Amino acid sequence: MTKRAQDVIVYRGNTALVSITLTTADRSPIDTTDPDLGLKWRLAGTFASDNDLVLKELITGGITLTPDGVASIALSSAETDFDPGVYYHEMTITSSGDVDTALTGALVIKPARR
Repeated sequence: MTKRAQDVIVYRGNTALVSITLTTADRSPIDTTDPDLGLKWRLAGTFASDNDLVLKELITGGITLTPDGVASIALSSAETDFDPGVYYHEMTITSSGDVDTALTGALVIKPARR
């Protein structure tokens, strides 16, 4: 089930941790033991953009997943060092060939001294 309007605010050049509890359509936790489970989180200028500013995946690192279904995306200071403004972020879940959008929202980068 897609969680919309999962908005996040970070200050430019700061580290950040984005966390979300992933559930199935009936709100039970996802099966974190599924060997086919894949998570992908992307940050882009707009929802229609094909160019990812930041891309994190469960397999390649950048996303951690707890046994109770909490996914955390760690952002480094370099990954938030963009011009202040509103960006788009989303997470997708893949399993056994199915793809589901878990969350969408705005990631707001606020100005900060560097």
